[in-house]
Amino acid sequence: MVGVKNRMKFEKDTPIEERDLHRKERDLRNHKIKYWRKIYGFDLKFEDYDEFNAISKKVNKIKNCIDDFINFDSNNRDDLIFYGQNKFAFDLCLPHYDYICNLPKIETCN
Repeated sequence: MVGVKNRMKFEKDTPIEERDLHRKERDLRNHKIKYWRKIYGFDLKFEDYDEFNAISKKVNKIKNCIDDFINFDSNNRDDLIFYGQNKFAFDLCLPHYDYICNLPKIETCN
């Protein structure tokens, strides 16, 4: 049974090792999500972990040009030149274009 903030409620006879294993897994997920939020600027939640984890290594290839990837326009000459320079990374992320575009960005106060 899942409780508040993805903490599992265990029975009293549950072994301590199982509780610790669950706590470590939850902490690992939370640390990765915190890292991804800081590096990529997406507002990721605990529920997004599995889906984003599957493409995180691909997104890492375009982390410096995520905005250019999202706003890519094939009719713009500058965008086509930029695509040519980053073709390998863009082609890796292209199958996940819709998912990446639908991720909410973190609003920063500058």
